[in-house]
Order: sequence, then C-alpha cells, then structure tokens
Amino acid sequence: MMRKPTPPRPRGHEAEPEPDRTDAELSVRDDGGPVLPPRSGRHDRVVSTGLTDRLDERRRARRRLRRGRLLRAVALVAAAVLLVWGALFSPLLALRTSDVTVTGTDDTVDAAAVQQALSDHAGQSLLRLNVDALGEEVADSLVRVKSAAVTRSWPHGLAVRLTLRVPVAARSTDGGYQVLDGEAVVLETVEQAPADLAVIQTQPGQELSEAQVSAVAEVIGSLDADVRARWRRAPSRIPGR
Repeated sequence: MMRKPTPPRPRGHEAEPEPDRTDAELSVRDDGGPVLPPRSGRHDRVVSTGLTDRLDERRRARRRLRRGRLLRAVALVAAAVLLVWGALFSPLLALRTSDVTVTGTDDTVDAAAVQQALSDHAGQSLLRLNVDALGEEVADSLVRVKSAAVTRSWPHGLAVRLTLRVPVAARSTDGGYQVLDGEAVVLETVEQAPADLAVIQTQPGQELSEAQVSAVAEVIGSLDADVRARWRRAPSRIPGR
C-alpha cells in the first residue's frame, strides 16, 4: 500500500529552527537571576588538598616552635650548670696560698705562718669560702693573733689583716716566765723575763684572770717612765684568793 505524499507546508508558516541556547542564555534564569555554574569535582579536590597542606604546614610550624623552645631551655640549663661549676668547683676561682697577702705582721708572726694556717683550703673556690670563719681559724691557729679580718682578693687570693696580741706582763713559773697579754693569754714561755714587762708573782697553782692582768697593765701604763722602770725591776705580787 502506497503512502500519500505529505503536502508541502506553506513557506510563510515554515517553523524556524530553534536557536541554540548560548552559555550567556544558560546563565540567566527565567526570573532574571544568575545561574551559578555547578562546582566540578576537580575544584573540590583542589580546595581540599590546599586546606590539608595548610593544616600540615601549621602543624609543622608548631612542632618547630616547640622544638626551638625546648632547645633554648636545654641551652639555658646547660649554661647555668656550666656557670655554677666554673664558679664553685673549677680551678677558675680556686684559692692559691701563694696569693694570700698579710698585713699587720711583726717579727713574731709572718705571712708564711698565716698561709700555712689557711693551706687546708687551697683549691677551693673563693665563692665557697666563709671569710669570717677563716679569720677565726687564723686566730685559733696562731696564739699571737688576737683577730684576723679576711677578704677575698680575686681571682685566687685572700687579703688578711691581723690584729696581734700585745704582751703586758710576765708571770714567774717553775718552767720560766710566761708572757701574757691583757686577756691573760699566754703568748710564750721564755727563760728570762722580758726587760720591758712587769713580772707578776702568784701563789703556786693560782690562775691569773683577765681582770687581774688588765689591772696590772693599767697601773703600769699610768706610771711615768722612771717609776715604771722601778716597778718592772720589782716583781708584782697578786694575792691569793
């Protein structure tokens, strides 16, 4: 069966081909608003990767900051330990007895005797030494020294200023004559009484007090030269208690 041919359409009513919609037309909605293009999966991956990199960089920066702080703290502690060791225990400030200087000496006490009295502290740091205790140690070691003032003399020495005991009288004993200072401290024992000292006679076994010796020294010191000379030639007697 043969199909009938389709009659030709009038030219005036030919349907115009529908134009292609351009990208600009597709970007405008019917209500006039813009249509945003959809985000592609590739863009999402780029954003995600960039954020991860930034977070990793921040974590690395924090780790570097903590590591730097730790290294600085360790360096400070090491420097403090080294400083303490150098100041207190190293030879940097160690005492040398040859660097001990002494003033206030006479022919009864010399610098060598003072250096010997302090020799046990050789090699110790000056910062660790108690200078007051050292002064007492010198006075206890040397009977002729009444007191000693000790100061540090950097970097290895000490300066010692002595106050010596002054003989004021002599006491007659079976073994000779004891030379006494104003505190009744026996400075030495000699065979002959010193010519410039008054001789005190006491009962056997009697001890002399500081007050008694001081009284004799004060009385002798108040006399003129001639009377003092006669006094020294005549022994002074301390009555027994």
